[in-house]
Amino acid sequence: MRRYSVLAAAVLSLGAAQSVTDAPPPTLAELQNLPDDCPLIYDNDWLRDVVDDDYVFLKAHMGLANLKGVVLSKDLWEWGSFYSLDDARRDFDGEYAIIRRMGLRNVPDYVIGADRLLARPSSGRIEDTAPVDSPGARLIVEEALKASPQKPLVVFVGGPINTVASAYLMNPSICDRMVVMMIDITGYNGKDPWANYVVANRCRLVNFGASRIWWPKSPSVLPPERFDALPQNDHVAEMKRVVTTFDHSLGDGAGPMLFFRPESWKAVVKCLVTGVFSFQDVNSDPYDFLDASSVDFGMMGDEFFSTVEAAYSGGGPAPPGRDPEDPDGAVNGLDYAYYEGTWDRLPDFAALGPVKRGEVGGFDLTPRARNDFFGFRFSGYVKVPADGTYKFFTSSDDGSRLYVGSTLVVDNDGLHAMQEREGTIVLKAGAHALTVDFFERDGGEGLEVRWEGPGISKGLIPASALYRVPAGGGGGGGAALAYEYYEGTWDRLPDFGALAAAKRGTVGGFDLSVRARDDNFGFVFTGTLEVPAAGDWTFFTSSDDGSRLWIDGALVVDNDGVHAMQERSGTVALSAGPHALRVEFFERDGGEGLVVSWQGHGVGKQEIPSSSLSAAAVAPPPSDGAILEGGGGEGEEGCGLLGLEAAVLAALLLWRGAWRSR
Repeated sequence: MRRYSVLAAAVLSLGAAQSVTDAPPPTLAELQNLPDDCPLIYDNDWLRDVVDDDYVFLKAHMGLANLKGVVLSKDLWEWGSFYSLDDARRDFDGEYAIIRRMGLRNVPDYVIGADRLLARPSSGRIEDTAPVDSPGARLIVEEALKASPQKPLVVFVGGPINTVASAYLMNPSICDRMVVMMIDITGYNGKDPWANYVVANRCRLVNFGASRIWWPKSPSVLPPERFDALPQNDHVAEMKRVVTTFDHSLGDGAGPMLFFRPESWKAVVKCLVTGVFSFQDVNSDPYDFLDASSVDFGMMGDEFFSTVEAAYSGGGPAPPGRDPEDPDGAVNGLDYAYYEGTWDRLPDFAALGPVKRGEVGGFDLTPRARNDFFGFRFSGYVKVPADGTYKFFTSSDDGSRLYVGSTLVVDNDGLHAMQEREGTIVLKAGAHALTVDFFERDGGEGLEVRWEGPGISKGLIPASALYRVPAGGGGGGGAALAYEYYEGTWDRLPDFGALAAAKRGTVGGFDLSVRARDDNFGFVFTGTLEVPAAGDWTFFTSSDDGSRLWIDGALVVDNDGVHAMQERSGTVALSAGPHALRVEFFERDGGEGLVVSWQGHGVGKQEIPSSSLSAAAVAPPPSDGAILEGGGGEGEEGCGLLGLEAAVLAALLLWRGAWRSR
């Protein structure tokens, strides 16, 4: 392409030794000549009301966008009460389910950004403002620090700008390494006036919309009938639904158009900030940010449709297909968890305690204990014989959903008579993780699961294509977890290290069935958790009564105390590979239950499978001068081992203590 870098000459003239906390504003010429391979972050609050996200994702899929992250910043309409963060997650998950099914590459999993307004300090000084810390703000800081004034991080903002403002407040030095392309800073997206003030004053900002220009109604930028001429698939159908339902425009897409088709922006106005948040147009320097005054809407529409056409008609790389898990030790069948309850839609089974578990040959409802008010989660693997596009179907009464890995492929939820729904996904040959959820309220009940693909006519998935991993079969370390079982009466988790275990052994997971009584008991489960990819991982314990979860010796989830079944969670950044896992649990009296789940890179919220657990221990490496101490706390005697490497320690011991430096 035709770009060269002229950005940041003014910044460079400041001198390398100066600490930059206030970047000079950009010019239109600089913005139109940003390098093609600038790192990009897409930041929005809604994801299924406009189609600019689809445009950016298709550019990334074709290798034409260096997309480093996607951020969900909470919508702030009606001061955040109009559209909840859970609503936004559902929309983001729905969009991601479609693009994952279509095999789009180079689109990172989204992270959560700011969830509330910035608080203006009483001093009125930007420097005194407390940022809203979030994974999204940290991602912006991380990527901006890798960028440079010559090749800055470009952040497309289609919602409130408070995640970007928080990133700047966390590390003001990123101001000259970042360009912010905002949509409608004076209107429905500009609901955080102090965040607007911070970014407009300190960062390189260009805005489109509402104050002087907006998408035309006629002729529309994205006529729905133009989608009919595109290659037809689930993604194209969803984009047509969005523009037909909401708005025949690119919505938040003016910023991406400035980057990918810069000549579509014809003119801008210089704006000077005069208050919180007010500004005036100026004809000369100084100014604080730019506002669009003239664009070529027809060129933008043509650019959008040509991008979709190229991605789905051979102009871009063919969808690669999902990689199979192909677990070791798999045998025919499926694992099931059986639940009882009254629901109108599928519940979050991962947060509930199952009535029982077992193994079945297929999607078999006969293990149920009643004919109404029950549910099942079937989990295992489906083995596909060849690379290609596969259709899956569920026919159910009442609701059902089918997932391949963390991707929702078939959504057949709700109360209804027997009805069929379908979905498509591109798979590579091999065994893929499969989950089917089902619930029955009352009346008739039924569940049938079918498939269709290369060399396979539409039909029920045969038992010969379904697999499960027996406890410990895929973890490479024998039984899934080691356990210690205790008996006693507690209101909170005791110091199990100071107590004598009634018995020890190994189990296939977080299994309470090895207990000797139904009340006044506790467990400690230990082992190794195999994390498939680096990133932020969220862990959940749902328990009755108390529970806690540690990763590598750090407390991640605290769900202690006497209570009915309740869920608590915590998030931790983990590298790919093995990590030490410890879960403590106690039951006083009444009902009891323990469910341990996770959610992270490419993994939707689900119970931690036995294939990711091993009873073998991982010993954490000591820091310089660290002393390994077991048993008691400060001042108590223990065994000390100094200077041993982690690999040696892993071979020597199953550690139950903690590292402490002196």
